[in-house]
Amino acid sequence: MAPSGAHDRLREVELTARGVERLLQPDVVIAKELRLPTFTRSANEPLLAWPPPQPLLAAQVASMRVPGGPGPDWPAVIEEPDRRRREESERLSAYYEEREREAEKHREAELREAREARWRQR
Repeated sequence: MAPSGAHDRLREVELTARGVERLLQPDVVIAKELRLPTFTRSANEPLLAWPPPQPLLAAQVASMRVPGGPGPDWPAVIEEPDRRRREESERLSAYYEEREREAEKHREAELREAREARWRQR
């Protein structure tokens, strides 16, 4: 029944609960710093169990994926969309040219019919 804020006895309770005689990092006050030390630690483990260790900024930057370009065959990669656009442009040009030729034939046929109608009226 310790008064609020009296955390000096928590260290002994933690030591007993963890089954260790001392903390590997004695300056950690769990109740204040919200850090959990590693109680049993081998050489390659971090000092703190919580929060987990953060990688160095340099390691984070080095591990970032940089969007790649088209790769070693970039001329072929770039040429393919260009080829498709060129083919579509040629197809549309041919389509509209054919439509124009048909419209011209239709106009010529109408003019011929109009001339023949005038010729018959005389």
